[in-house]
Parts: sequence; C-alpha cells; structure tokens
Amino acid sequence: MYLKSVEPREIEEGDVVAFSITGAKRARYNYPSTIIHRVVNIEERDGTLWFQTAGDKTGKDPFKIVEYNARSKFTGFKIPRVGLALLFLNTGQGRMWLLFSGVFLLSLKFVPDAWEGWRENKEKTESIHEGVEKLKETAGRPAAEGSDIVMKRDEYGDVSEVRREGAGGRTPGDLNLVRNSAASNAQVGGGQSGE
Repeated sequence: MYLKSVEPREIEEGDVVAFSITGAKRARYNYPSTIIHRVVNIEERDGTLWFQTAGDKTGKDPFKIVEYNARSKFTGFKIPRVGLALLFLNTGQGRMWLLFSGVFLLSLKFVPDAWEGWRENKEKTESIHEGVEKLKETAGRPAAEGSDIVMKRDEYGDVSEVRREGAGGRTPGDLNLVRNSAASNAQVGGGQSGE
C-alpha cells in the first residue's frame, strides 16, 4: 500500500489510514505500534478529532484514535503482499531476521577473503615443510658437489655438526658446531668445540 502524509482534517469516513498506537493501548489490546485501518466514524470533541477505526477483516477497534496519532492516508495504489512483509519486519522476529540477513550478507563479503588468507598460509606452511624435508635428506651428504664439508642435522632439521672429511675420514682440521642456546656466538676452530 502506498500511503501519503495528510492533515487530520482531510481524513473522511471510509478512508484507510495509518495510525500510531500509544504504549498503553498496545499493551492492553496487544496491538502493533502502527495499524492501517479504515475510518468508520469521526467525532469532534473540544476542537479535537477522534477517529473510530475498524479492520476490514478484524472489525471495530476497542478504542478511538486522537487526530495527532493519524500519520498517513492510503492513496489507492498497492503492491500485493509487500505490506505483510513490512509489518513482519516491524515485529521482533522480523528485526531478528533482518539482523541475521545482514550478518549473512556481510559474511559473503568477508568469509572468502578469510578463506583466501587461510589457503595462502597453508600453502606457505606446506612449502616450508617441504624445504625442511629436503634439508633433512641432505644431512650427512657433502654440502656441495665435490666439497669435503659435511653437515649433520638433528631430528628437527637443525644443523648440529659441520665437519670437513678427507679421503681417510676425519682430518685434523675438523670443524664442529655444537648446537646450544647461543649458537650465534659459537666459536669455530681446528679441533675445538664451540661451547
């Protein structure tokens, strides 16, 4: 229904009008905050208009509406069922539905971005794990083709020992690195451990 604002004096019997219902009447009669009913009688008391209204399907309302609660008048144009949706959205359940719909629509925007970030992190993690596995495979082999330097790694893939091997095994110039909490301060020397 399309409603337009109107002055109370322009309302006539038979007009379909939207009215605001006060809190006391809403509580007593279980009415919504706004109703759209037909005016069946108009009275004037002390210069103030009072409207008796009735629903086309629900009958006469048990109270009269004072003129300053009249909000708008039906123009004759309507789109079927839209009014029902708007009335539903004015209820507590309708507001909750609207809230959840909004959250859902926002999630359509942000969830794909979060998913993409998670996928990128997963790919990076897998790449790091592959690199660690390759390093573990190289433990005990020469550091470079044709080199006589060998790196030993522990079960975590950390370098625990570096040594130079000659044709007959260890040479007097062995290099040992002992992993400790101050690995960056380790001393490397001929035959000495870096503790």
